[in-house]
Amino acid sequence: MNDRTRLALIAALAVAGCNGRDYVDSPVVPEIDPAKLARPEVLAPTKESATPPVGLDAAVDEASKRDYSAPVYPERATVSLADVRQWSLEHNLDVLGVTALDAEIAKFEAVLKANYTYNDNTLAENLEAGNPAANNGGSLGIDFPLATGGVLNVGTLFNQADSPLLDEPWEAGFQLDLSMPIMRGFGLRANTASIVIAKMESQQVDARTLLETIRILANAEKSYWQLYAARRIMEVRERQHALAEEQLARARRRVDQGEVAPIEVLRAQSGIGRTIEQLIVADNQLRLRARALKRFMNAPQFPVDGPTMLDPATPSDPLGLDLDPAKLTRMALDNRMELLDLELQLAIDAERVALARNEALPLFTMDYQYQVL
Repeated sequence: MNDRTRLALIAALAVAGCNGRDYVDSPVVPEIDPAKLARPEVLAPTKESATPPVGLDAAVDEASKRDYSAPVYPERATVSLADVRQWSLEHNLDVLGVTALDAEIAKFEAVLKANYTYNDNTLAENLEAGNPAANNGGSLGIDFPLATGGVLNVGTLFNQADSPLLDEPWEAGFQLDLSMPIMRGFGLRANTASIVIAKMESQQVDARTLLETIRILANAEKSYWQLYAARRIMEVRERQHALAEEQLARARRRVDQGEVAPIEVLRAQSGIGRTIEQLIVADNQLRLRARALKRFMNAPQFPVDGPTMLDPATPSDPLGLDLDPAKLTRMALDNRMELLDLELQLAIDAERVALARNEALPLFTMDYQYQVL
């Protein structure tokens, strides 16, 4: 290596070593204020409040002056369990897939092939050499893919040449071509593996679709019955609050008549306070359950953030059952779509392993052609 080559190599290495720094300092990298990395901005809730902050004591005094009002729902809609199932499947079942089974089966269908060629040899040197002035040729045949890996072609061919040297300018006949692999790609299993895999993948799609259907229905029904329970709890809390108000009115009348001490009024007011707290909790739980059911139904007429309150129409029908745990376990194992999906995947992997072993074999091909003119 001469001095000039050595200097060029050193210069190239130096330039390559500077590329990293050049990239970091390039204007492509966005500029970031170092102060954001050193000390991020802290949110002050009291400064961001649209109204002056209210302390706990002031909030308690203000709440005690207001009368409790029952929750009001702008819109109400009655839904049954059948409606919930239908809407849940219509608007959530989006796991259906398309497999390539038909395409894999179609590769063994026969294919019609045809070709035509025309050559014009009107040059003087071609005519002096005795070559035909014009030549027409063509063939028509059918390719039959074989399950063993080969291809069989059966067809006809013709040839026409304009030459004074030929007694028969037209030739026609029959031809047969056979191409067959000897090792790699030979055998029924190697050539039908893609069909077997596509069929099992199609079964996987069916199993996953059924699994997703079961999951959607289970979640929707569970959400429906949770809403049903929240609605019944709300009705109980409203009845308790009405009874507490009646008890307060009764206590005030008895105090005015001198039958009981004034402490009874305070005791009745305390009971109303407890029922108001329970009503607030029950109303909050009811709204949350309704939002959850809307999310599972995904119905356009009932958006999740909409004001419509859902009222369950299908009543509960609890039954006492005596089930065999062992039988239920066997049914669960036999009908679990997750296990079926896993079994199909293991079978697909085994088929692909066998196909990969066949691909590792040497490639030898036998070609045979027979023509009759």
